[in-house]
Amino acid sequence: MTIEIRPDTYQYPNLITKIEDGIVKIPAFQRNFVWSMEDTLFLIDSISRRYPIGTFLFWQSSDYIKTLRNIGNLDLREPPQGFPVQYVLDGQQRITSLYAAIKAARINDQDYHICLDLDSTPESEEVFFYRGPDGERYVLLSDLLGDEYGDLFASLTSKRRRRFNEVRNTFLNYPFSITRVEGGNLDIVCDLFGRINNTGTKLSVFDLLVAKTWSPSDVRGGFDLRESLEELTDKLTEVGFDEIPEPVMAQLAGAIIKSDCTRGAILDIDREEMREKWQHVVHSIHSAVDFIRMKISVSASRLLPYPSLLVPFSYFFFKNDFRNPDGIQSAWLQRYFYVNGFAERLSSGTQSKLTEDIHIIDKLVAGNPAPFDERVSVSAEDIRSTKIQVGSAYCKSILCLLAAQRPRDLRDASDIILGNQALRQANSRHFHHIFPKAYLRGKPGAEEANSIANIALVPADLNLKIGAKAPSRYLDLYRRDNERWDDTLRSHMIMDDTCGALENDDFPRFLQNRADFVKACYGCSHCKNQGRTRMPLKSNVSFPPWTRTPPSFGLEGIDVHQVRGSTASPAMV
Repeated sequence: MTIEIRPDTYQYPNLITKIEDGIVKIPAFQRNFVWSMEDTLFLIDSISRRYPIGTFLFWQSSDYIKTLRNIGNLDLREPPQGFPVQYVLDGQQRITSLYAAIKAARINDQDYHICLDLDSTPESEEVFFYRGPDGERYVLLSDLLGDEYGDLFASLTSKRRRRFNEVRNTFLNYPFSITRVEGGNLDIVCDLFGRINNTGTKLSVFDLLVAKTWSPSDVRGGFDLRESLEELTDKLTEVGFDEIPEPVMAQLAGAIIKSDCTRGAILDIDREEMREKWQHVVHSIHSAVDFIRMKISVSASRLLPYPSLLVPFSYFFFKNDFRNPDGIQSAWLQRYFYVNGFAERLSSGTQSKLTEDIHIIDKLVAGNPAPFDERVSVSAEDIRSTKIQVGSAYCKSILCLLAAQRPRDLRDASDIILGNQALRQANSRHFHHIFPKAYLRGKPGAEEANSIANIALVPADLNLKIGAKAPSRYLDLYRRDNERWDDTLRSHMIMDDTCGALENDDFPRFLQNRADFVKACYGCSHCKNQGRTRMPLKSNVSFPPWTRTPPSFGLEGIDVHQVRGSTASPAMV
């Protein structure tokens, strides 16, 4: 089916009227509105200075596809019956921002009250402001461009009237550049999406997949990937895995449907395949999340070293017919989780590495796991020198080890609930400095206060209560009412030697002892005779419920520098 390309220009009144009349519509498969208020102010300022703001790309068609019914709190009309609709293919953020500003809309709990400073000049650095009007110097853009501005205009000084007219006329006469594509079908439109993406517009592979697999709900087998993902996210939120990025979902769909996570394979998924396999995708990710929560004891998606780790885990359950892994498979998956995290392996080349890995998982499912070839070496010095950074895969891997101990509240030994909301930033109140930074100020070793070895996962209110108290002081305070005190300390990887350093407020000694123990928990070598792990330090350590021995992931002797950034697949158990 051929298409025609027609360049055009819409004056401001013409563009706004077409939006209001339902002729210009934003397809529902477009990305969500993500522009900030600063972006909107910059756009409005550019128009007022007669600067070009880029060309809008519209697809004119008599075919009906699902469109947005509102912009913020403003309802949009349905397209006129039998009249061609112009769907926005490129320019959604700009059109949404412009329309919201001139109508003073409310989007994402934010009122788009943008005011013109009538005392500004074309040479002023700032002309528009996000604020309320005062009826004198600052006037709303919606009032400036509305039809009923007479009373407001009459109340202004002559100088401000001139500025009012100057900016109003600039908007009313601004030529919006349009490229209109006429003819074609949705498949051609999706191809246009991809080509726009390749020339710089930031359309994600997920956006393209939404477009390719969408079909009207009033048609048998109708499907909307974005809505389906929202439903899935609502379910995952109940178990703490609500923050799964859209690109990961695209990779996951590629793995389940095409056994390939690369961009080309993902965009090769058609509507029929997506509709038929979507429930497999849903079932797979639920199974993967259950395994990660129960077997690796990661209770929140924000703790994952990489969200993309969900892809190979989900693929395993899909290929294993959703059966639970046996002992060998479970150990392999746990080891795979930590090798990727400590080696920071998925920081680059993610798609190709995941594709390699899912083919290796095929062998694992078939009962032929290959041995690990690489080695990751993580020393106590590495751990001690690692500062708490919630964006670091290495740091998150250590946090996962801490979380795997099922940390308890120092006050009463109750379980600590770890959630995404409280794990967003490195200064989260969940991240307790065992030796508080305020206490260490001016003392030896204060520069290591943010070491991951000085971090414990505690309730936010407890962190605030401890404040700047010395460890010897606050530990003695809470020991009195906690009948399971020793178990509580062990749940934070605080053992006998470490306790002694705390009781004496000896920070350097504490830091080294705890780093040694964290290393020992995952660095145990496998016993050759029975394939079981050795106890690293004390036999009464509290370990996760899924193992009677320390969580040894066979990382001893693996050189992290050899694996980090390598395109080679991590080794197999």
